[in-house]
Amino acid sequence: MSDRVATELPYSLAKAGEKEKLHKCLCDLGLFQRLIKSEEGKFELIKFWQMLGDFNQVDDVYIKQLEAYKGDKMDDKFLNLTKSLGEFFIELGLLDGARGMVLEWLLQSLEQKYCLSHVTIVYSPTNFSWKRRCSHQAVIDLLELLGRVCTKQGDLVLASKYYKEMLARLNRIKSVTEKLQLCKCLLGLATVFYMQGNMKESKKLLLRALEQATEILGPGHHYVAAIINKLGQLCFQQGRLDEALGYFLQDLKLTRNEVGSNHPRIASILNDIALVYDEKGQQDADKFYECGLALLLGIYGTGHVDVALMRGFAIFLIYLKSVCRFVHLSIYLSIYLYLSIYLSIYLSVMAIYLSIYLSIYLSISVCLSIYLSIYVSLFLSICL
Repeated sequence: MSDRVATELPYSLAKAGEKEKLHKCLCDLGLFQRLIKSEEGKFELIKFWQMLGDFNQVDDVYIKQLEAYKGDKMDDKFLNLTKSLGEFFIELGLLDGARGMVLEWLLQSLEQKYCLSHVTIVYSPTNFSWKRRCSHQAVIDLLELLGRVCTKQGDLVLASKYYKEMLARLNRIKSVTEKLQLCKCLLGLATVFYMQGNMKESKKLLLRALEQATEILGPGHHYVAAIINKLGQLCFQQGRLDEALGYFLQDLKLTRNEVGSNHPRIASILNDIALVYDEKGQQDADKFYECGLALLLGIYGTGHVDVALMRGFAIFLIYLKSVCRFVHLSIYLSIYLYLSIYLSIYLSVMAIYLSIYLSIYLSISVCLSIYLSIYVSLFLSICL
C-alpha cells in the first residue's frame, strides 16, 4: 500500500459513509504503519476511529491483527510496528491494552534479541550482586514507556522500578541519544516522586533534567516545555501560584510554537492554567476549562479518558460553585436570623425595663399625690 492510498482511501470511505469498509480498511496494519509515521496521519487515524464509535474496540482489533501476523515476529519491522501500536494505545488512553498485551511482550522480545550484542553490567541492591542486562536503545526506550504507562495507571511502585532499571542501564552515557534518554528517565522518576509527595527530591531531578534537556535540545524544544510544566505543577502543589502560572504560560508559548494550537498538549496546559486561576478565585478559570475541553472534544470526541476526566472535573467545579453559593446564602440567612432574634430579644428586654420604669414612676406619682393631699389637708386644718 502506497502513502497516497493510505491517505486517500479512508478519507473517501469516511466521506461516502461506508463505515464497514472504513473499519476493514483501518484494521490493515500496513495502512496503520504508513499513517502513524506523521503527526497529521496519526490525528487522521484518531478521527476515523472516532467516526466508528468509541475507542474501546481499537486495542482488541489491532492485537488480533498482531496475533495473526504470519511473518517473522522478531523482525525489526514487526517490532517497530508493535511499539507504534503501544504508543497509539497510550495516546487513546487504552493503558491496559498498551501495557499488558503489547509493551511487556515487546520488552521480553527485544531483550531476547539484543541480550548478547548489547550488554552492560548493573548492580542489584536487592541481593548485593552484579548482573548482566541488555542496554540496547530500543530496550531503554521501552522501559521509559512502561514507566510512563504505570505512572498514568497509578502503579507508582512498578513505575519507579522501571525508571530505576532504566537509570541503572544508562551507566555509559556517550551519545546525544543516551543523554536524552537520561533526561526522560529523570523526568519520569521526578513525576513518581511528585505523586508520592516527595517534592524536594522531585524538584531536584526536574532541575537536573531541565539543564540537561536545554543543553541537548535547546530552550525552545517541546521536551524542555514538558519539564517546565512539571515544575509548574510542583509549584502549584506547594501553593506558589504566581510562580506556577509563570511556568505554565512559558510551557504554553513553547508548545504552541512547536505543535500549533490544535494539539492535546495545549488542552492539558489550559487545564493547568485554569487550576491556578481557580485556586486564586479568579473568574477566568471557567474560560480556560471550556477551551481545554472543547479542544479535546474536537480531537478525540467523547470516548477518550482525558475528555471524561476534564468533563468530570468541570462538572464537579460547577457543582462545587453552586454548593458554595448555597453555603454563602445559608450563612447570610443564618446571620440575618441571628440578628433578628437578637433584636427581638433586645426589644423585649427594653420593653420590660420600660414597663418597670413606668410602674416605678406611677408608684412615685401616687405616693407624691397622697403626700401632697395630706400636707394640704393639714395646712388647711391649721389655718382654720
